Amino acid sequence: MQATMKGCYHNVCDEYHENWDLSGALQDLQVYYQATRALGNSQDWPGYYQGTEFNRLRPAKTQLVTDTK
Repeated sequence: MQATMKGCYHNVCDEYHENWDLSGALQDLQVYYQATRALGNSQDWPGYYQGTEFNRLRPAKTQLVTDTK
């Protein structure tokens, strides 16, 4: 595709071609849809850690785990 479109960006030859494989873009959209749907239908909501200005509105359910090594 790069060889075909070389020098065409924003030129007369810069147009859609039916032989392009856009399956990667479709896979991206499926991931975005699945993530959005899972978040939208979930009862879990993010919380804010202690010390942040929003903590009193919605505290975090778990505290941040730090490495003790």
